[in-house]
Amino acid sequence: MDIKKLEREDIDKCVDLCIASSNRPPWNHQWGYDRALKYLKEFADQPRFVGFAIYEQGAITGILLAHTKTWWENDLLYIDEFFIVPEKQRIGYGKRLLNHAEAYAREQGCGIVSLVTTRYMLTNEFRNDLNYHHAEHYMFLFKPV
Repeated sequence: MDIKKLEREDIDKCVDLCIASSNRPPWNHQWGYDRALKYLKEFADQPRFVGFAIYEQGAITGILLAHTKTWWENDLLYIDEFFIVPEKQRIGYGKRLLNHAEAYAREQGCGIVSLVTTRYMLTNEFRNDLNYHHAEHYMFLFKPV
């Protein structure tokens, strides 16, 4: 297994992974190929995009998509998405990608790595094992229109 930087031109190789990971429990999304490709390309089109992929025998088995944001003290690395092939979930691949992203952030002088997820997706054990903190003072708002 190797973790390598994911280039913008490699995004199309990640669509099947996005669909396989998202269109099953617990998310049960209904991504089609074209819509998923557009979704992933929007991340890659950000000016300070950074992505990483786990490669096994030439195949991508996990991806992490992020971007660097200017922040008042130091830049921060904001993780937008990450996917692991279903067969490789819950055996440490996500943790490896997050650790790799954290190392990258330190190398780039970022002071924070942040991500947003639902409270039901990351177990407390997983979150505590990674030493991520729940920011109780933040609220994610949305409104169906």
